[in-house]
Amino acid sequence: MLKICKNLSPIGLGIMNFSKNKKKATITMLSLGLGGILFITAATYMSSFDKADYSRQGYFKDAEFYIQYSESATELEENDTSGIQAKSPMDDSFVQEIENIDGVEKVTEVKNFGISYDFPEYSEYNNDDYILPLNEEQIKNIDKYIETGTADYDKLMTGNYILVADNGNVEEIYGWKFNIGDKITIHYFDGNKIAEREVEVLGTLSHDFVLDNSSSLEGWFVMPEKPILNWLTYDSLNAQILISTDESKTEQVGAELEQIVAERPELSLETLAESTEIHNAEADRVFGAISGLAIFLAY
Repeated sequence: MLKICKNLSPIGLGIMNFSKNKKKATITMLSLGLGGILFITAATYMSSFDKADYSRQGYFKDAEFYIQYSESATELEENDTSGIQAKSPMDDSFVQEIENIDGVEKVTEVKNFGISYDFPEYSEYNNDDYILPLNEEQIKNIDKYIETGTADYDKLMTGNYILVADNGNVEEIYGWKFNIGDKITIHYFDGNKIAEREVEVLGTLSHDFVLDNSSSLEGWFVMPEKPILNWLTYDSLNAQILISTDESKTEQVGAELEQIVAERPELSLETLAESTEIHNAEADRVFGAISGLAIFLAY
C-alpha cells in the first residue's frame, strides 16, 4: 500500500490549512496586515508627536498663563464684554500688579472692542462683531498689509474710518465683501449707554495680517485704539492678559495669579499646565483607539 507522507512542520501545517480554506486564510492575512499597518501608524504618530509643541498654540504660544473675563460673567452682563470692561477693567493698575509678581517676565495685553454693526447695502443689521484696536506702533506699520485702499494715518485717527481684515473670508461666508468707501453703522456701549457712529471703509488688509494677529483678531474690523477710547467713558480695552514666566518660578507665579483672580469673580485663569494635560489625554485617547482597532482587526 502506498503511504502518503505529509509535512507536519509548522510551515507545512500552515500551507495545508491555507489550502483547505483559502477564503478564510486570505481574510485572516488581510486583517493581520491591516492591523499591523494601523499599529505602526499609531506608533509613528506617537513617536513624532510633540505634546509640548502641540500645547504651545494660540494664547499659550509664548505664555504660561492666560486671564480673561469669564464666560458666565459675560453672559450675565447686559452689555457683554464692553460692560465688564467699563465696570471692572483689566487696566494699567491690574497689569502693573501682575508685572510686580516675582518670576513674571512679560505681560501682553490683548485688546478687543465689542460692537454690533449695520450694513444696509446687503440688509445686514445688528451683526455682533469686534474691532481690533491697534496701538501707535502697529498703526504706523500697517501699510505692509494693505491689500486695497489705504491706511492713511490722519484719516484713521479721526475715528471716522475703519479697516477690514480678511475680506476674502467675508465673501466666502456672506457672498459679498466690503468695498472701499462703504458706510457702516456701528453700535457700542460707551460706558453709560448704547451709542452709534457711522464709519467708512478706508482699506482692506491681506490674509498675512490675519495670520500675524491670529491670537487677537476676533472680528472683521481694525482701527486705532486712541479714537475708540475717545468715544468711551472708560479707558481700557483689555480683553485678555497673557503672562510669560521664568520657568523656575512658574508654579509660584501661578499661585499668586490664582489669588488675584479669586478676588475678582468676573475673571478666569487658564494655564499652560492644564492645557498640556488635556492635550496629552487627547493624544493618548487617539493612540489607544488606533491600537485597539489594530488589535481587533488582528484577531
